[in-house]
Amino acid sequence: MLEKIKPQTVGQERAINALTDLDNEIVGLFGPTGTGKSLLSIAYGISAVQQGKYKRFIIARPIVDVASGQSLTPENLGEMYYKLAALYLSDIMSGYLGRDEIEKLLREESVIVTDVNYLRGRTFDDSVIFLDDAQNVKPD
Repeated sequence: MLEKIKPQTVGQERAINALTDLDNEIVGLFGPTGTGKSLLSIAYGISAVQQGKYKRFIIARPIVDVASGQSLTPENLGEMYYKLAALYLSDIMSGYLGRDEIEKLLREESVIVTDVNYLRGRTFDDSVIFLDDAQNVKPD
């Protein structure tokens, strides 16, 4: 998956190198909107699972209502939360993964999209974790 993406900038090349360097346990990607941070991170996570490096790829992200600034959670959105999460993944990976393949990864739970508010107490053994939109996560 990641090999399908050709870096367009030196920053993207550095990001790919950081993500694939086995000496790195934690990688932070920072930059303006639209620079490929999420695309590269998600492509790496899916590639790592498909290659057997990890059992699962966890995408943790807050879903925030732009109008109210309130966090939208599975509790207050129900099944709609998971549809929004799947659409998010499809939007980012549409040029690289078909919708059927995305749905298969989600169904098999090789890729799990979860809200950051529901991480406490969970165990993610043998998983790679992507925290998206970390600026919207409350520090507590």
